[in-house]
This record gives sequence, structure tokens and C-alpha cells, in this order.
Amino acid sequence: MCVKACTGSGKTLAFVLPLIQQLMGMSKKTFDNSDVIGLILAPSRELAVQIFKVLSEFKDLVPDLGFCYFIGGDKLEYDLQRIREKGCNIVVATIGRAFDLMQKQAFNFRKLEVLIMDEADKLLEDGHNLNLDHILGMLPK
Repeated sequence: MCVKACTGSGKTLAFVLPLIQQLMGMSKKTFDNSDVIGLILAPSRELAVQIFKVLSEFKDLVPDLGFCYFIGGDKLEYDLQRIREKGCNIVVATIGRAFDLMQKQAFNFRKLEVLIMDEADKLLEDGHNLNLDHILGMLPK
């Protein structure tokens, strides 16, 4: 899906709602806390936090899932500790932080169902294409 619209028009909901709908149909028995089921990549910290806030509004519909966001600026060790302690099934991350965490093998993608690249044009514009290629190469086909 490709959507272009002005700020505040609901683009984030255009991918969050189908994601939540798909997750609602999943049984907790099919995954554990360390399995990442959904990965949402964003080009900036601000956008990652915004996506996480919108996603969090629907947390009650999928209470068995752990939602996390990871952005540059936080200590990598803190993020790794959060993943170990709580797990994370839905990851929202900036491209750089996702790359850093994947280098540390922090995530288990064997059950990945959904990959969303918000503002994919900016992900490529900002020179993150090498990191993006690496991330895509580590995901299941």
C-alpha cells in the first residue's frame, strides 16, 4: 500500500488498523515474548514515537502482545535490557536503532508476519539504504 496525504490526515491509522486486525486473529500459543511479529521502521525519532503512540491506543485489543519502540539517543544497553526482560512482539524503530539491535541479535524474527516501512522514500533519501538492505536481508522471506 502507498499513501500520500497531508499531516494529521490519518496515514498512520491506514497501516496500524490492519495490523491490529491481523494480530487480533492470532493465538498467544503461536508465539512467545521473544518473537517479533510486526516490525515498523521509521526515518526519524519523532515519527517512531508518533507511530508508537497511535499503536498504543489499540493495546487493549491485543493484551498478550508486547509493544516497544526503539530510537537513537537512548543507550543501546538499556534497549537490550528491555528486550530481555519484557520481550517485544511489535517493534517500532528508527532504521539506525533497528540496525544496531539486529547487529546484537536482539530480535527473533522467525514468526514475523508484517513489515511496515513508514515514509519509505525518506528511509532511502537519508542514506540509510545500506542499513535497510542489511535489515531486509535478516528478515524471513
